[in-house]
Amino acid sequence: MHENSLEAHDRIRPHLGPWQAEVLQAIKLNQPCTRQDLVPILDKPINEITGRVSESLDKGCIEEIGKQRVNNYPRAILRAVKRDEDEGIY
Repeated sequence: MHENSLEAHDRIRPHLGPWQAEVLQAIKLNQPCTRQDLVPILDKPINEITGRVSESLDKGCIEEIGKQRVNNYPRAILRAVKRDEDEGIY
């Protein structure tokens, strides 16, 4: 990861819980991705991931940029949102 990205990530940590920060980091490193893509990456059950993703969506740290269908089920595609650098928010 680029040094500037690491600095920005460190600045956002106080605004997120440790598990939210871990999910955000996984999305940033694997974007675009779905909640289901994060299951093997984070080695956590989907119900734990979806809650943290929802919290990060509410805080504006990530966004849904589209949908894909897998086995006839829609899955939202996620990516990190880069906001004001002065706030240190991604």
